[in-house]
Amino acid sequence: MMTMTPRSIARFAFIVSIFALIGMTAARPAPLRRQLPRLLFVARTPDPAGRVPGLGPSGRFLAHGGRLMVREANGRVRPFLDPRPGEPPLFDVSDPAVSWDARTIVFSGTAGPGKPWRLFTCDAAGHGVRPLLPGDDDREDIDPVWLPEGRIAFASTRFRQTAEQGGVRATNLHSVWPDGSDIRRLTTDRNGAEEPTVDPRDGRLVYARWWFNRYHPSVVPADTLTTDETRAMPADPVDLWHAISIRSDGDGMRLAGGWPRIRTETMAYQPSLLSDGTLVGVQADRGSLLASMPHATGETRGPGPHRLVAYPGGFARSILVAERGISPCALPDDRLVFSAPGPGGDLALYLVRRPGEKPVMIADTEGMDDLDPALFLARPVSPALDVYLPPPPRDAPVSDRASLDDLDWTFRFDCLNVFANGEVDSPFPDAPKLARGVRIRFFAVLDRPGAPGDSIVLVREAPLTATGSVHEHEMPADTPMFEQLIDSDGRVLRGSSGPAHVPGFNFGRFGSGTKCVGCHSGHSAMPVPKNYESATWTNVAPSAVLTTLGVMNPRFGTRPLVDRRAKGPIDDVACRLVDPEKGRVRLAWPFPIEVREVILYSSESDRGGNKDAGIRLTDITFLHADRPVHHDTVTRALAPAGTHVVVEALQIDALDIQFRRGPGRAGRHPGGAIAEIAVIGRLIDD
Repeated sequence: MMTMTPRSIARFAFIVSIFALIGMTAARPAPLRRQLPRLLFVARTPDPAGRVPGLGPSGRFLAHGGRLMVREANGRVRPFLDPRPGEPPLFDVSDPAVSWDARTIVFSGTAGPGKPWRLFTCDAAGHGVRPLLPGDDDREDIDPVWLPEGRIAFASTRFRQTAEQGGVRATNLHSVWPDGSDIRRLTTDRNGAEEPTVDPRDGRLVYARWWFNRYHPSVVPADTLTTDETRAMPADPVDLWHAISIRSDGDGMRLAGGWPRIRTETMAYQPSLLSDGTLVGVQADRGSLLASMPHATGETRGPGPHRLVAYPGGFARSILVAERGISPCALPDDRLVFSAPGPGGDLALYLVRRPGEKPVMIADTEGMDDLDPALFLARPVSPALDVYLPPPPRDAPVSDRASLDDLDWTFRFDCLNVFANGEVDSPFPDAPKLARGVRIRFFAVLDRPGAPGDSIVLVREAPLTATGSVHEHEMPADTPMFEQLIDSDGRVLRGSSGPAHVPGFNFGRFGSGTKCVGCHSGHSAMPVPKNYESATWTNVAPSAVLTTLGVMNPRFGTRPLVDRRAKGPIDDVACRLVDPEKGRVRLAWPFPIEVREVILYSSESDRGGNKDAGIRLTDITFLHADRPVHHDTVTRALAPAGTHVVVEALQIDALDIQFRRGPGRAGRHPGGAIAEIAVIGRLIDD
């Protein structure tokens, strides 16, 4: 055995301590702030009234003074622009955007309070500042972003409209080449389109749209429309900015993310996207982001605190990133930089590793609001669009019926099934209940130059097909429009999620075709079946009238059986089988339909100590005019993921299901629980 002297022992201990220190250093993640790339941002003078410069209709054109800043990778913060003789003086700046190769910067700036905002470019050293789009009119150009094709998209008021509320000018997206040539309008939104960004996964343009419609569905069948809220059908108020995804030529509009089952959970102003599709954006209690004016003082104030939230994967319930946060910027590794109140009360820049973790401050310009962080490094170019639609035919909103009916500028509208529902546990609310004799009305608005507001016009009324589809050609292109479904008596259809009336405005690009399924919040994001035949089939259970015996939810009655929710707490999503021998559910429809499958879901939280103690299906009876036309018996335990019972296509108007509990030891609920019943069916001809 080797004998160690005191000196060798001391040397050994020293070596061990060194290796331990190295190991600790390797295991401990480096501080967040020391791993940052270069960032551009703006430092702006705070607004005395509490509004945030650049945020929403009340703040987008504020100008109190500001400058463009750079945060170096070593943490040093310095002014970025280095003005040279002959370059335009700038009083305030906002929204810097860095080209894909990091050689050119584009940003918005203004020469002084009350002066219009314009786009400017400069090189990567802050030299050579020049206007991108010179002009001497009062248009405002803001929010630039580089498209994968090399063009620059931006928000502008050059398409002259006044929003339906607040008296503010509406913004719309445009694009232009970096040399200022070939300006094209991308959107024709009625109230506002701004804060564009690029989805890193597919190169699509994602922007914030002001979703509002002052025309409500009327309780008076002869009118169907009203601007008087006291005469409107009950519905959730819709007045917010949500995130919309389009191709970089303005086509292919769809909701970009959120939780459409709850309207307020779709708000995402200043959208930013992570590599997995997570949508990050700003929420506020006042979704319009309009400033308020207290009656006592007449003083204008901001729209209240702004929360920064994330929708994991795109369509999910939101999680909080920051109780007070705006201006999110996603880094290449999916960390987030954003603005939030700093120690002095003004806005500082913060970094968070992932939503839900504690943020770390990375920059704070004393007495200034630090806003609009942007990556200042070369990065891979997102996928680019190969073929562009031609630009919109008009430079001004449509103001007369003749222009609205001009058949040279049209698009095609196709909805393959307005009654289509999303899958069980998908984020989309219910479609309208199945009905016959349904008609669709298309409305458009005519601008009234020189006067506030607009005029509503019924463009077309057309019947749905027997299976619930809509196919209309020669619809007015690049015009704000909305739709409404009415029954055979002229009343607006109503489903469990509200009236079948679009509470905002859409548009169809010239030469394009709309193809979707459903008629509800988020329907544009639902996957479109590969062909028309597949689209006719959907889950028709939410349209059924339910009667039950021995099956009930103490808080929600029978609704959980057909609410298209199977995951979650059992007391929220399931009905209990109160009596194991008398559990019966009947679904009935007001007219015959065709069905081909029944799917039954047990509650995933009702397994207890024995997986065989859940629900067992005893009988399913398919009926037409109170006569059985088919019968099925299943003896295996129902599965949380769904037990499928497939049949040859049957014409029925009712379905009887009887349940019993399994033989094993029951879990928390002795009788078991049924989470959901889905019936795959479709409308048929009379």
